[in-house]
Amino acid sequence: MKKIRKLTPQEYQVYQKKHDYEDVIAAKEAKISNEKASYARLQKKSKQQLQKQILSLRTAIDPDAIEDDLDIPEEELIANRTIRNARTHKNRLSGLRDYEENDSVE
Repeated sequence: MKKIRKLTPQEYQVYQKKHDYEDVIAAKEAKISNEKASYARLQKKSKQQLQKQILSLRTAIDPDAIEDDLDIPEEELIANRTIRNARTHKNRLSGLRDYEENDSVE
């Protein structure tokens, strides 16, 4: 089971100073959905590049010469970083919900 991250009051105050949003929860949810969409787009592009590399290996006369050019596509690395950012925002959102719900009640 995943451990839910709780923000300390000091962390929440620092967050509020840096992020002056009207609706904090909606802004975080928008960031998460944008990053997930970006991740899907980058994964698709990475998969296409990988397919091109496989095709070039199949059609190559000397596969050993092409083998040196095979790398993990840059989009794959960016996609992994993007999904980690989305996970961080999601964890932070769970911590912010407590404070935002308490503020709306008062």
